[in-house]
Parts: sequence; structure tokens; C-alpha cells
Amino acid sequence: DRIIEVTAASDGTYGSNMLLEVSKEVEKVVVEAGNWRDDEFLKGRTFDVVVADYLLGAVELHWAHGADGMMDRLVEAVKVGGYLLISG
Repeated sequence: DRIIEVTAASDGTYGSNMLLEVSKEVEKVVVEAGNWRDDEFLKGRTFDVVVADYLLGAVELHWAHGADGMMDRLVEAVKVGGYLLISG
């Protein structure tokens, strides 16, 4: 029932200023800002659909050799019967 965007920063190159603005007006849009290296970030949360748009490219740039750990986190975030979509 909700759209949850996860981002490392609320502004800047990879930020989500536009979605932050929309989320203020639309009850079902939530923006979570955090760092995937933080083991507690979104720990235990699962989703029907997880879309990773340019996430692995950003991981390679900012977290050398972190792609395996990132993929583990993404797979764990998908509910049983859900979808993991990777783009970019």
C-alpha cells in the first residue's frame, strides 16, 4: 500500500529531492535515507517489490567490493513470492 524509496542522501547527485517533496503531499510515499553499510539500516524489513536502480553501480563507486554484501541485503529484503528488479 505504500511506496518506500531508499536513498543514501536526500540531496545531491543521487538524492531524492523531488520524491521528498512528493512524499510530503502523498501519504503513501515514504523516503528512507541511510547507508547500506549500516547493518541496522532497514534490518528485518521486507517488501513485495524491490527495485535497485543504479544501486550496484553506486556501490562499486562508493563501497569497493561491496556488491556481494549489497546483493545479500537486497535478496533478504524481498518477501517470499516477491520481486527483485535490478536496473543500471
